[in-house]
Amino acid sequence: MRYHFIIHMDNPNAVKRMQEQKGFAKKYLAGFEEGEAILLSSGKEGLKQCGWHHVREAVLVTAEDDSPETLLEALAPLICREDMYLFSGELQNMQLTVRLGYRMDGSSANGIHAVSVNGDGELSVKRMMYANHMEAVCAPGKAPFSFPWQMAWIGRNWNKGPSRL
Repeated sequence: MRYHFIIHMDNPNAVKRMQEQKGFAKKYLAGFEEGEAILLSSGKEGLKQCGWHHVREAVLVTAEDDSPETLLEALAPLICREDMYLFSGELQNMQLTVRLGYRMDGSSANGIHAVSVNGDGELSVKRMMYANHMEAVCAPGKAPFSFPWQMAWIGRNWNKGPSRL
């Protein structure tokens, strides 16, 4: 299964999100095939902050505005029904991932912090539940899969607060 990161290049923290994606991929996606990154932007100006060293292949998707409907319309032709699409965890992306999963007749889950494949080749995701007192392991239904991941959970020690890198 291939994975694709989707990043909003108009976000002032886009480069930071790309670095976080690289760390997420290194930790959790080693057994998956890397697909192209999908860069969302309302124009080519957002690409000025992009350090191309973070992605091997990228596709630019431009939309007239940042509304979820406009972005989904621009994304839809790029979606492969067998692949996994990972958004960063901002609120706008949580809306996009659920809408994308529904529109493409696939699966989505918000707030994941880990992805894995079991021995039978079935995908599972982990997310925190019940005010972060319990970790849930979920088996999404059918592809395409779309998830906003939460870097905030990775490396946390809940008794001492956020860990420092």
